[in-house]
Amino acid sequence: AAITDYFYIGFETGFHTHISNGYLDGYIPLAVNMKGYFTKTKVRPYVNVSLGGWVGVAAMGGYGGFYCQTGAGVDIKRFSVGLGYSGLVMDGTASSLYVKLGFRFGGKKYW
Repeated sequence: AAITDYFYIGFETGFHTHISNGYLDGYIPLAVNMKGYFTKTKVRPYVNVSLGGWVGVAAMGGYGGFYCQTGAGVDIKRFSVGLGYSGLVMDGTASSLYVKLGFRFGGKKYW
C-alpha cells in the first residue's frame, strides 16, 4: 500500500531459487517490503528493503529462518527491474546478489 507518493509498504512472497553444490535449492520468503521512491513520474527509481522469514523447499525443504533483502531498482509503468543483496539466516548464513523482474497489479498509476 502506498503510504505517500514516495513511500510504499507491502507484503512480499514468491519462489526464489539458486544452485548450491550442484543441487537446485529453493525457498519462499514471507516478508514486509518497504520502498522509497525518488520521483512520481512514469520512470520511478527506488531503494528497497525486505525483512521477514523464509520456508525452504526442494533441497532446502524442512529449513527456515530470517530473511533480509536490500537493493535498488526502477519501476517503469507496471514493470519493475531491480538489483541487490539477499541474505538467509538459519544455522549459518547464505547470501547472494539478485536480479529481480516484476509486474505490479493494482495500485496507483504514474503515467
